[in-house]
Amino acid sequence: MDAAPGQPDELAARRKAGGSATSRRTDAAGSPVDSSAGAGGGGAGAAAPESATATPVAGHRMGLAQVLAGFTHDLLGDFDVEQVLGRLCERVPAVLPVHGAGVSLLQEQRLHFAHADPADLAALERVQTRVGEGPCLEALAGEQPVAVPDLTLETRWRRFGSAALAAGFSSVTAVPMIARGRVWGVLDLYSRAPLNLGEEDLAAARLLAEVATNYVLHARERATRRAAEDALRVQTLHDPLTGLPNRVLLLDRVEQALAAGSRSDGTLAVLFVDLDRFKQVNDTYGHAAGDRLLIGVATALHAALRPGDTLARLSGDEFVVLAADQHPEQRPVGTASRLAARLLKALDEPIRVNGHVVRISASIGITYALEHDSAESLLHAADTAMYDAKAGARAGTGERIAVNDRRAATVPPTLLQIEAELSTALEVGQLRLHYQPVIDLRSGATTGAEALVRWQHPQRGLLGPEEFLPTAEVTGQISALGRWVTATACQALQPLQALQALAAGGIDGVGGIDGVGVQQVRSGAGFRLAVNASPRELHHPDFLPSLRRAVHEAGVAPAGLCLEVTEASFITDLSEVAEVLRQVRALGVQVAVDDFGTGFSSLAYLHQLPVDVVKIDQSFVQSMTSTRTGRIIIAHVIDLAHDLGLHVTAEGIETSEQHEQLRRMGCDHGQGFALGRPAPHLSAR
Repeated sequence: MDAAPGQPDELAARRKAGGSATSRRTDAAGSPVDSSAGAGGGGAGAAAPESATATPVAGHRMGLAQVLAGFTHDLLGDFDVEQVLGRLCERVPAVLPVHGAGVSLLQEQRLHFAHADPADLAALERVQTRVGEGPCLEALAGEQPVAVPDLTLETRWRRFGSAALAAGFSSVTAVPMIARGRVWGVLDLYSRAPLNLGEEDLAAARLLAEVATNYVLHARERATRRAAEDALRVQTLHDPLTGLPNRVLLLDRVEQALAAGSRSDGTLAVLFVDLDRFKQVNDTYGHAAGDRLLIGVATALHAALRPGDTLARLSGDEFVVLAADQHPEQRPVGTASRLAARLLKALDEPIRVNGHVVRISASIGITYALEHDSAESLLHAADTAMYDAKAGARAGTGERIAVNDRRAATVPPTLLQIEAELSTALEVGQLRLHYQPVIDLRSGATTGAEALVRWQHPQRGLLGPEEFLPTAEVTGQISALGRWVTATACQALQPLQALQALAAGGIDGVGGIDGVGVQQVRSGAGFRLAVNASPRELHHPDFLPSLRRAVHEAGVAPAGLCLEVTEASFITDLSEVAEVLRQVRALGVQVAVDDFGTGFSSLAYLHQLPVDVVKIDQSFVQSMTSTRTGRIIIAHVIDLAHDLGLHVTAEGIETSEQHEQLRRMGCDHGQGFALGRPAPHLSAR
């Protein structure tokens, strides 16, 4: 767009000097004010003859109402700024006795041409913004309409006047576009004959300009919000440093590939790639060099793959390849091993970083999909193989590839077996809770914890939730399991709240409970324990009664509990789930949206939900130290949540750098390995 040179100084000068010798200002009521008064009188400063003054046509107000109604109808949909200005310029002649209109908008304190109708007015509008003269700049400076009834009598703006007359226009009236207490641009009204708009016409022009300006502002705000949401969606599914799929998208593709596996002649393979000595590169050349090395590694690995294979970056120096149509039965170690060898060969090529030649190697673990696999179990098996490959490399065998051939292992449990064993686990007490602390990022104090379920299996050892929660969801056992988690968490919270009450009363002689002393409890005043609830639990008729029972039987204050729900909970039936959560809050229990940004997030709907806390997913936290985009998105979510009166917790904080950046951004709380790992005992330390 063209901008007027030196506009700030010129506009300031005009505010001091007044208007053109031949222009006519109007007062706030729209009445013409002769700006030539006291300028020497007569001559070029005379107003246009009365015969050139327009009179309002019959039905003027009705016509304006019809245009405004049509304007509103057209713009109720998904309109943008260009559409708003197009409608304005197109419909002005239907209300006013003019032959065309043009609009220039302020951007960063400079006036830029935006739209004109008819199209030949565009060049004329640009004259004003390009050479820095014309009635639109006068109207912008004075924040009042400026009328030039007859351009043949105009002497001040010679270049603009000559251009307008050459284009066949004899009159122009500039109307400032004012909304929300400031000027946003100027609407220029052109006539091919000398014209002095009357009071009613000027009032109509002002009204059209104001309505259009408000639509422009709404369109801009919506565009800004959508851009933030689009960036959030992209960030949800891709690693911002390399542009590769991240863990969320990878798991989705693995699930899709597993579902399609029965229709393929081959087998799905997952290759877990972990770079060797990457930390040394970071320590020697710095994090920026490490980032450039990761980008180079991603490029090299991608070039070695076949079309249709997926390369993803999980975090740090870990990459995963998803390859279909592999054949584990081919000796000695299956076809995926040949693919792994190609990947290692690709990394043999040196990568130039900041003028230094860096050679990097990797260890690769391989596993093939089995019938019972989930995305998480398949990834875990490949991860296990990768550690075997690293162990082999450290042992000096030279082998940097390992295969986790689970076909030779014990036949995995079926869904029915897991269902039966989980029922037993609930009955005989094999389930455990581990607690991960939640830290106040400003003070460093422990303000709460999240209860995480584990299964102490008699044969398979301590199992994480990914090993049995999916089965519990399918079989319906998730509700019983959720009741156990809530009740157990409340029982663990009760002695901590008791100590808080004693500490608040100033009783210093009370001993600790489970390693928690009075002074520790005092430092953790307001301690809140979070439990998770799945979408299926929220729809269960016994959910609210069981929550009330757990609180009552444990004798805990409900303000010490927080219920965490994922975004998926709101998709099936927003109104029903929202009502359940409102009743949860009515009990005094807080509600948090967990893993925000990984599902169906919309920054716009947060205000509709009965929640108190937004938990930013760890994928955003992991990317924030490497890319500006990640930091912008997190800052946007924090600011919006605070504007809505919500607290913000960041998950997956693994480094002190992430901790410090989040603290500076104003994030309220955090959890992650850098702040504290899950432990089997609840503590306010």
